[in-house]
Amino acid sequence: MFRAAGIVTSPEILIFTYFMITDPRTVPLGRVGRITFGALVGVVCVMLMAPQETEFGAKVALLAGLTIMTALRPLLERVVPAPGSPGDNMRDFARSVVSGGSANPSIASITKRGGGVALAAVLVVGGLAFGGRSAQGLLASEPENLIGRLATRIDPATFPSIRVDDAVINWNHEIDVEGARAIVLTLAENLALETQAVVEQDAALLEAINHGDRLEAMQARLADAQRTGQTVIDSYDIDDVHVTLLVPFGRQDGLSLGMIATGIRTTEVRDSSGTVISSNTAPFETMWAMRRATGARWLTIAELPVPDNA
Repeated sequence: MFRAAGIVTSPEILIFTYFMITDPRTVPLGRVGRITFGALVGVVCVMLMAPQETEFGAKVALLAGLTIMTALRPLLERVVPAPGSPGDNMRDFARSVVSGGSANPSIASITKRGGGVALAAVLVVGGLAFGGRSAQGLLASEPENLIGRLATRIDPATFPSIRVDDAVINWNHEIDVEGARAIVLTLAENLALETQAVVEQDAALLEAINHGDRLEAMQARLADAQRTGQTVIDSYDIDDVHVTLLVPFGRQDGLSLGMIATGIRTTEVRDSSGTVISSNTAPFETMWAMRRATGARWLTIAELPVPDNA
């Protein structure tokens, strides 16, 4: 219940709804048109939101439902009575839909037409449900595809202590300590997949987990490994993670998190046969910037110095 309230009252939804309410062209003018439009908005949004597993996916689905119905408004106005006409009431409209406009319809024609309306409704609802599941797959199935490529699964029991700033929780109430735990797991998986991508010389894997400066840095490391035959890989033993909110890197950028981590980093240099040429282990303190991509998937976008006020 509280999650639904959070979605409905989120800034994105309120802003979109404000423009819908204040723009008279958004909804039909007639009584039947308005009622039908509102009912269809509810059905479309619910069917698109139902398969989603995250608040992000639910918000996208809700906005998609509103957008779809706004685009279909001109078509809806073609099939509902004109505003202010004698037939502009739901009782007469429902009767005309079932009877097909005939003054004395037969039982057979009513049954046939009612069955047709029911079949059309089933097809529409089924199509929306399928579309919602497809969208949910685009938003949420990608992590499992990536994690299936990990040579060794990350054990959550080995997780470090996690602290979350109040600013992060105020920005997104889902990212409390438990919510941050899932993002820390993604960070650990991204770091492991980075090493795997460099060792296997898999550039596509890097593009699936990194973006921006981090992607460029890892692509440069991969290019050096291909050119010199020597591969540099890092492994981390993280003791503590402090989750902070980063100022967006650009006006159109979404939520970015700063994952300030401390622990031990081991850097190895291996030759083309996999033999370790050199190894260095030392304490580290760094901040990985992460940004949500789709659904539960977060990309590593940069490794930054730890701010003085962190």
